[in-house]
Amino acid sequence: MNTLRTMGDIVNRKTEAEAWIAKFEEKLQRIPRPDRRVGTTATSFIFYEGEFLIGGTDGTLGKLIYEDYGFEMPKNLKKFKDGDTGLSIEAFVAEPADNFFTQMTEAELPGLLERFKEPLYQGIPAIKNNRIINVSRENWNYGPYLVDKAVDDLIAQMKNLQL
Repeated sequence: MNTLRTMGDIVNRKTEAEAWIAKFEEKLQRIPRPDRRVGTTATSFIFYEGEFLIGGTDGTLGKLIYEDYGFEMPKNLKKFKDGDTGLSIEAFVAEPADNFFTQMTEAELPGLLERFKEPLYQGIPAIKNNRIINVSRENWNYGPYLVDKAVDDLIAQMKNLQL
C-alpha cells in the first residue's frame, strides 16, 4: 500500500513538475547577455585536493555559462568539455579565463580566495579583474527548488559584475 501511495504521489505531480519546468525555462529566457567588458571566456571548476576539477558544458551550470550567457571555454580547455577533468595548478594557470564560475561550498570558498592571492595566480584575468562567481555545488543537482535558488543567485551575481 505504501509503495502504491508513493508511486501515486509521483504520478500525480506531473502537472506540478511541468509548471516548474515552464517557469524555470521562462526565467532562463530572461537571462541578459553579459556586457563584453566582462570578457568572453569562462571556466567552471572546483578546487579539490590540490587539483582544479573542470566543469563540463552539459550540466546545468555549464549550459547556463556557455549557452545562456554565451561565454566560451578557453580554447585549450575545450578538450575537457565533458567535465570532471583534474588539472594541476600549473596547467590551470596556463589556461587563463576572463571569468571564473567556482562551485565551492561556503566553507571551502575562503581558502580558494586566499590561494588566489598568491603571485602565481595574479596574471589570470578573472582574478586580476575580480570576476569570480561562486555558485555553491550544494545547490546544484539536489532537486528543482535548490537549482532554482542557485540560478537566482547566479543571475544576481552576474548583474553585480556588470555594474
